[in-house]
Amino acid sequence: MYTQIPWPIRVALILSPILLTCLVSIEKDKYEPPSTFFLSQTWNCYDIIWLLVLFLLIGCISWVLVWKGVISLSQLNSYGTFVLLVLAAILLYTILRSKYGLKISTLGLSFENSIPNVILGLRISFVLGFIWFFGALLIGEDQLLLDRSRWFYNTRGLEMASGHQLFVFFFTALVAAPIVEESVFRGFMYSPFRRKIGHKGSVFVTSLVWAIWHSDMRSAVSLIITGIILVYFYVKTQSLIPSMIIHSMTNLTWFITLLYLWLFQNDILPLNSNKFIMFMALFFLFGFIILSIISRRMSPKRRAGG
Repeated sequence: MYTQIPWPIRVALILSPILLTCLVSIEKDKYEPPSTFFLSQTWNCYDIIWLLVLFLLIGCISWVLVWKGVISLSQLNSYGTFVLLVLAAILLYTILRSKYGLKISTLGLSFENSIPNVILGLRISFVLGFIWFFGALLIGEDQLLLDRSRWFYNTRGLEMASGHQLFVFFFTALVAAPIVEESVFRGFMYSPFRRKIGHKGSVFVTSLVWAIWHSDMRSAVSLIITGIILVYFYVKTQSLIPSMIIHSMTNLTWFITLLYLWLFQNDILPLNSNKFIMFMALFFLFGFIILSIISRRMSPKRRAGG
């Protein structure tokens, strides 16, 4: 059963990404990135701290507004989160353009090889979706899956007051959050951390910071693992597109589960978690197979050989 975290521990967790970034920034650069792509990323850990402080300040203000009854929890998770992401994107763009004279494409936000990167992101998303649902089916965690969905549904205030608010919530989770969070926690954080603590250290620290800032202790381990996967494909492709696709599809998978729970709670569909999980596992499996076939046919080597 979910228990509330004592406030001193909660405050320590919230502040830990900033303190960790400060600690890392004290060390002298020990590693140099291996490619010209990462060598062009000349910002440092102190720039990251500005972004984290912005997240913290806006988060504190938002929760004070909820506490005072100015806004509701559902409004915080829809409009509030969207505003936070927009402000973070503006600050990130300002740092890149005004301080360093760099384009946003320096982060890996470019349309070069966009189609192969989109397909790669979708293929990985379908693999992860299959592992998630098939694993739940094998170890019998169907009820746990729904319990976690029910907990998320209740604690995040998903009883939206209007269709417009619900649209903002889903747009934020499926579009705005993947774009901004991947730009910040992968594109902006990876390179400075790599120069300080090396590739493996940067992969772990960026994933840890991203997990902590979600403030979801129930999903901490899965968030760290997902973060490691996201930064791995960012480094492998030198593009944020695969990571953004994986991030968006992961959120979509979670919302499909929430939708099923909502349909059950409103007596629209009967509760049959095993069939639902089996259907989702097969859906992701066949989706991966189809995308793999498309990817192979798009391969330049196969076209040249044909």
